[in-house]
Amino acid sequence: MRMSERKDLIIPPASRLAEGKAEFTGDVVISDHSSMSMDVSTEGRIFAGQGVSMKGGLSAVGDIVIDRSSSVEGDVTSEGSVFAGERVHISGKVKARDLDVASEVEIDGGFDVKGWINVRSPVPLVIQFFIVLMELLRQGRSDEVERILEELEEMQEIQVNEGYAFLPSGSRIGDELRTKGGVRVGDRSHVPSIAAGDWVRVGLAAEVQGPIASGGDTTLAEGVLVHGDVEAQGRLIIGPDVRVGGSLRAASVTMARDSVVTGEIVAPGGLKFTDPPKAEIEERLGKFEVGMEAVSEMLQ
Repeated sequence: MRMSERKDLIIPPASRLAEGKAEFTGDVVISDHSSMSMDVSTEGRIFAGQGVSMKGGLSAVGDIVIDRSSSVEGDVTSEGSVFAGERVHISGKVKARDLDVASEVEIDGGFDVKGWINVRSPVPLVIQFFIVLMELLRQGRSDEVERILEELEEMQEIQVNEGYAFLPSGSRIGDELRTKGGVRVGDRSHVPSIAAGDWVRVGLAAEVQGPIASGGDTTLAEGVLVHGDVEAQGRLIIGPDVRVGGSLRAASVTMARDSVVTGEIVAPGGLKFTDPPKAEIEERLGKFEVGMEAVSEMLQ
């Protein structure tokens, strides 16, 4: 996956972002010039791009990679290795198995490293790379140069595990999830309010601790709980057993009959109610009949 090719903010299933903490189970990718105002912990790895501002600590079972000109206001703890690029500033302490740092890296709280510590050459990597390529060309080894460039292009891709969290370039996570693209919240996740320039999709039994605003369509799956208004520039689709503690405003609204909205509904394009699937109706009737049989036996 290339950081520059993704535009949508992804929160994987069973994540929890509340009370100043963001807890994940898979890899976390924070793209260039994004902001994270929470302590981040995960059972996977953390990749932070260039110019990222993290107003909280980082903790991972896997490796932590922080690209150049980024800052971390807290401790950085990894059971694996920590890699810090040029001009990275860490206000807390680094605890890791191994530590690899470039030039002009500042670690205010010191470090506790069990394995090796590598301080990279102050000569910029791009200059070293250029010198190597020029020498190969001087030797007439153009095929070797082409091979290196192809491998370098492949290295730009980050191989992440399934169920990863992703913050696109320029996005922010703190009191809200804010991005210019779309937002996808996984099943059973707990997140703050959402402000998306495009679509929003909230998964099964997820909880949004605040309002939702989207520049496109918005979908709330079954069992979603929203503590606030929901506003969509496009269509708003609400599944069964959804609870919205506020008003709805959208171009059009389609919602299940058993969902509840405490505020007003504004939908210039119309409001449509849907019934639960036939199989669900039959299941409910079956439970009702069983209950009635039990009541009859009690009365006899």
